[in-house]
Amino acid sequence: MKIFLAILTFWSIQKFGSTYNILGVFTFCQHSHFTLGFQLLKSLADSGHNVTMISCFPQQKPIKNWVDISVRVGTNQDQVLGILARGPELQTMTHWTKLNFMAALGETYSSATFEVKAVQALLKVHIEELDKRYEELSKAKTKQKMQDTKTVSPIVGAMEDSEDVSVYLEELEDIEAAIKKLSDKVQIEELDKRFEGLSKEKQKVQDTKTVSPIVGAMGDSEDVSVYLEELEDIEAAIKKLSDKVNNITRNDKNSNLDMIILNGNVKFENIDANKMEVDNISKKNATELLVDIVSIVFFSLCFYILGAPDLRSILYNTSLLLISSHVSFIDPIPLQQNVIPIGGFHVTPPEPLPKKIKHFLDTAPHGVILFSMGSNKGITFNVRQKKDMLKVFAKLSQKVICNVDFASIETPENVLVADWLPQKDILAHPNTVAFISHGGLLGTTEAVYFGVPILGIPVYWDQAKNIEEVVAKGFAVRLDAEDIDEQTFEASLKRLINDPSYRRNAKERSQILRDQSVNQRDQAVFWVEYVIRHKGAHHLKSAALKLKWYQRYLLDIILFVTVASVFIIFAIYYCIKLLASIKNQTKLKDKVY
Repeated sequence: MKIFLAILTFWSIQKFGSTYNILGVFTFCQHSHFTLGFQLLKSLADSGHNVTMISCFPQQKPIKNWVDISVRVGTNQDQVLGILARGPELQTMTHWTKLNFMAALGETYSSATFEVKAVQALLKVHIEELDKRYEELSKAKTKQKMQDTKTVSPIVGAMEDSEDVSVYLEELEDIEAAIKKLSDKVQIEELDKRFEGLSKEKQKVQDTKTVSPIVGAMGDSEDVSVYLEELEDIEAAIKKLSDKVNNITRNDKNSNLDMIILNGNVKFENIDANKMEVDNISKKNATELLVDIVSIVFFSLCFYILGAPDLRSILYNTSLLLISSHVSFIDPIPLQQNVIPIGGFHVTPPEPLPKKIKHFLDTAPHGVILFSMGSNKGITFNVRQKKDMLKVFAKLSQKVICNVDFASIETPENVLVADWLPQKDILAHPNTVAFISHGGLLGTTEAVYFGVPILGIPVYWDQAKNIEEVVAKGFAVRLDAEDIDEQTFEASLKRLINDPSYRRNAKERSQILRDQSVNQRDQAVFWVEYVIRHKGAHHLKSAALKLKWYQRYLLDIILFVTVASVFIIFAIYYCIKLLASIKNQTKLKDKVY
């Protein structure tokens, strides 16, 4: 019994010692994008970590260890929907107009995020904490007696009391100098003005670089700041100190965040992306394309003049990248040590279906086809195509359940239309025989997990690539939206249903996805905790990130080999020429004598 209590006590201490504060930023107001972040953060909260999530979908029911910050109230929904409605045009846009499209979307969400008071307060806390620690450091240095001072580092947590900490004085002075450099520019009493608007006279910014480990994809939440260089000086100085500090405290709920999880796009400040037009390539002529090129050059110069940092340095400042993919539905590729595939981690056990839907599925002797286009349901098909699809459904022996908006068009008896469907739970039903989908990553993964063949109708973003991957694996058929009519739709759908190879291949891929040594959710949690425990896990990052661009592409080696080769060739040439000259001179002398 004593041994059991000792083990339980040790486990409790370990559990408490591994509690971290984690911020998740998923501000894109589409539920599919939110779901991935939510499932990851929910798993971290269930593991005992303190989670704060910035998103458009706050939870209706309270979750333990969870704080929601909603940005939906600050988002201009009409503007967002107007931008997203142009999404299908991405297929025909030029490269530059795609950039303008994404800039407009990113600007909308970034502005909405920083307008939320809770977000402003969150940023303000961290700036004030930085200033507070600088003041503590200044007092410690003034006393010149470090023995009784506990100095807290903005990154490494806390430093132990020590009988002799004079060895840290040099590093603390470096930190003081770096923070002083930043403090001269940023005044705490002006924080409210910084979030109400940018003041050219005072050179304020909306955001500063957070010197914490970052995981996930870069998000709509960051503004590139003119203070980046100063913050990097602080980070470098603190790193010198952290090499000597062994005791790290991470249990204080009021301490800095241990991890930031991001999603979305990088946003540049001072560029009004909302005014950029999204043009169709069919309307462009040579003059307009030239204007596009001149515009991108102009904006690049603006970024340079404004002091925007190198985009590559921001994108590659990532400790861990969790990718929602798996070899069951994509080709295997070589990955870096800090890139972890967790495809299928968001798939949770099926929940009970609503009575109406359950009855509809249970009473389908020939099976049910799920037709869901996600958030694209209202912008994908025209009236003629919808009528053609309904004609095909009426010919089938299978039932069809869908959330596509058929407006006032009369639907056949074997078709059930609903505004919202529990997609995962319907795919899990044994009577589901096919899935008509736009090819979104979540839906594709769920179809693979439950072994359901796919009729893919990609619209934009990554959907075409996702569909091509599963077509190559033999359990999907692709049909582009512009090619849909009664004949093509019927032929594609019947091919998918009547050919048993699609169903068989789907089941095989399902077994591959499910056959995991470790649950994908547990693996995701482990790697997030691992990165925090090892202070960013910089040892996992590729050494190539430290190389210059010409070193990365081996241009210096190629140049050296080229110059050496040319030198050797010319040396050999001149040696041969010299020997030939000497030989000729010898022959000439022999003739003279």
